[in-house]
Amino acid sequence: MGPRASPAGRLLDREAELAAAAGAIDLACSGSGSTLLVQGAAGIGKTSLLAHVCAHAAAAGMTVLTARAAEFEGGYAWGVVQQLFESETGSDGRQLLAGDAAALAAPALVHSTPPDEDDSFSVLHGLYWLTADIARRAPLLLAVDDLHWADQPSLRFVAYLARRMEGLPLLLVLAVREPRSGAAPEQALTADLAAEAGVTALRPAALSAAACAELVRGALRSDPSPAFQEACRETTRGNPLLLNGLLASLVAEGFQGTDADVPHLRRLTPDSVSRSVLLRLGRMPAAALAAARAVAVLGTAAFMAASLTIGRRIVFNLIRWTNDNFKSEFPVITIILVIMIAMALITQLIGVNTVLGAFVAGLLLAEDRPRHGDLPGDQRSADDIGVRRVLAADAERRIDARRGVIVDLHARRQRLERVRWSSARRRHDRADHDHA
Repeated sequence: MGPRASPAGRLLDREAELAAAAGAIDLACSGSGSTLLVQGAAGIGKTSLLAHVCAHAAAAGMTVLTARAAEFEGGYAWGVVQQLFESETGSDGRQLLAGDAAALAAPALVHSTPPDEDDSFSVLHGLYWLTADIARRAPLLLAVDDLHWADQPSLRFVAYLARRMEGLPLLLVLAVREPRSGAAPEQALTADLAAEAGVTALRPAALSAAACAELVRGALRSDPSPAFQEACRETTRGNPLLLNGLLASLVAEGFQGTDADVPHLRRLTPDSVSRSVLLRLGRMPAAALAAARAVAVLGTAAFMAASLTIGRRIVFNLIRWTNDNFKSEFPVITIILVIMIAMALITQLIGVNTVLGAFVAGLLLAEDRPRHGDLPGDQRSADDIGVRRVLAADAERRIDARRGVIVDLHARRQRLERVRWSSARRRHDRADHDHA
């Protein structure tokens, strides 16, 4: 669930958590049970930490039984419990069902049991003694990942067991996401677990700058610039899952980790994160999905409204002022390019595609005539109209140039001269007509 380990398999920035886990393993092997509750946001590294604890426990000679809850299996009663004990009871849940404890636990372990089987104290008591019987053969570790998605009967068993660990060679390791957005009873149950005596809460933090830099260097197999390494950390906020996705995208696109790569890096969205977001959006209720769509288009709508009102006046005034104060054509061209770049930067900052910024800039620059209220005088001169048309054509050609089309500057100059010559001739003809 993210690159939390160095190439040698060492977890980074998890020394305190691993030390607590090592102490809990030693206690379990000496016959004193305890519980580790790993809490943290999505992608912070709970699963990797859980895997390392299980590996260390197995190396210490403990029996390791694991289960992982799933988001859409919460309605499957005893699903997590059956995962935990499946290797001990067999695929049909009947291998060890002998004796009083196993008989009491049978409704939770046999797959043929209806999912609405009564969650009684006797079933929980039977599961407890079945766990104790397995632990007597060898110290036992029970690990449950994504406990916040577990079914209610399994959650009750976990809470029941956590209160009765004393004197058992048993370690219970649980990973739960926070903040929890589920139902209030589930929140209360996990909160009660954290408050139990003998439960140690571990909260992995975001990766430090040094850890992020080590992971970036290892992924790119080079020595990226300090600015690039810092950009990776800032973009992902040190979240291992996000950093893992970002590094995979960087490697796929052939980034070298230079300062010049930083602007493009900040625009990347890891594919794994995009798929996760889209999947969760697809599961949302219709009302929530409609709200998400509204938020997504809000930035675009606000940008278009501002561009076609305030932005239109600003663009017209800039072009007119430049055209009136400079005889050369290059200041006007420079202003056009500045406007297009500014539009692209604004759209990038608000999360809208930069192509939209260039398109809107083209629309504003290509206008033949603003509204009458925008004119400083009663009427625009004929040569003003002609020059603005040439400028609009030039803006369009500049947009095409971004797609690889070579701008024919010579043809543009000739066209500009013809327009100015035609405008001068019309003014001369009008003067002669007025004199006559």
